[in-house]
Amino acid sequence: MKRILIVEDDVLVANLYCNKFRMEGFQVDVAHDGLAGQQQVAAFKPDLVILDLMLPKVNGVEVIKYMRAHSELKAVPIVVFSNSFLTNLVQEAWKAGATKCLSKTDCSPKQLIEVVTKLLGPRTEAPASAPVVPPPPVFAAAPPTPPPYPSGVDPIAAGSPSGLPAASMPAPSMPAPSIPAPSIPAPSIPAPSIPAPTLPAPTLPAPTLPAPTLPALSMAADGEKSDAVFQAELRSSFLASGPQSVATLRGLLHSFTRSESDVQRLSRLQDMNRQVRQFANNAAIVGLTEMARLAAALEALLKELYEKPKQITPSTLRTLAQTVDFFGMLFQRSSSLEGGKFASASCLVVDDEIISRRAVTHSLDRAGLKSVSVESSSVALQLLGENEFDLVVLDVEMPGMDGFELCGKLRALPRHSATPVVFVTSRTDFDSRAMSIRSGGSDLIAKPFLFMELAVKALTHVLRHQMGKP
Repeated sequence: MKRILIVEDDVLVANLYCNKFRMEGFQVDVAHDGLAGQQQVAAFKPDLVILDLMLPKVNGVEVIKYMRAHSELKAVPIVVFSNSFLTNLVQEAWKAGATKCLSKTDCSPKQLIEVVTKLLGPRTEAPASAPVVPPPPVFAAAPPTPPPYPSGVDPIAAGSPSGLPAASMPAPSMPAPSIPAPSIPAPSIPAPSIPAPTLPAPTLPAPTLPAPTLPALSMAADGEKSDAVFQAELRSSFLASGPQSVATLRGLLHSFTRSESDVQRLSRLQDMNRQVRQFANNAAIVGLTEMARLAAALEALLKELYEKPKQITPSTLRTLAQTVDFFGMLFQRSSSLEGGKFASASCLVVDDEIISRRAVTHSLDRAGLKSVSVESSSVALQLLGENEFDLVVLDVEMPGMDGFELCGKLRALPRHSATPVVFVTSRTDFDSRAMSIRSGGSDLIAKPFLFMELAVKALTHVLRHQMGKP
């Protein structure tokens, strides 16, 4: 029987996938932090490891490095299963020796099982007859020890051209982000004794986060309940917990904005990050892909703000508040969340400065949104008259027709009377904000901006717009 080790700090995610793989005939063990994961690979001797990257005590990249440093574990396949917006960590995972990287928001349990089965090769063992361990009865909060954020700077923010689209998690050595890393067949590894690592665990204060109480999730022990029925049961429980989850996020954001010291602010920001991360994982599990993608992008923004607290500005605070409020609307209109909305979205970027234009298009790429960029307002107006777009991003100061005038004219076009328009400008005074509203703008973001801030804002407006379409 093939052995799989799942290293995941989210209890719900870990238990659900543990249950799924046991039903498929695998022997499974779970570690809930990076240090325990390093110890378990030595004791459990898995044939394959499924690894999250954002882990308490020791992050996933260090777990990969530990395994690749031991000859007995060097060839064990490692499937990274994490947030695709954390591009720095994903690139580090590839370089450290990950076999494959998958996005939690885009990969279903069935797809993950298929990937693992392909890596390990055909199984000759019969499925295990032992009772299946059911998932936990509630969408519990993540383990109390908050994960320390790994160091690293966005390569694009540092001036590197190696930014990656959010929807895929390609190896940095590949020229195109849609090309997966080569699969490595599961080798036959002897079972030597590997000393357990002795990395000390940092002492961090455990934040108190309220966990929503949900109806118990039942699952037949014999595995006869179909995936569709089980998915529907999980989704119903997740949606029932939605208002409480949003209220928790609002409370954390309020506490963050009212914190008096920098230490308190960063602690509240980290609490919010952990809650959003759990929210994104749960949304992905129940098949709400768009909600999961938006939450994953928000998690990446919160992580960046934690690492760069000087970037916490009135603009980023507005983006955080708008996104949390939008989650509340999504739960009220969850029946409108069919899949594929982001994949079909199209955006128009209008800016006469090439550097600013590239920064905006890169942000949209990070969000997984397709875009067309032009430097001329007149060309943009012609495109708007001939094509439908789900988002328009405008600079304000442009030669000839400025952004405010262009926005007023596009509002006169029937197909774009309700298309969201986001102004990206260094003019953030009251008069400019008032003018953006009077001209028909939907939002405004200040230059210079964080790539992930614009990505989060773009995803919010695109999804809101597409949900309003007949």
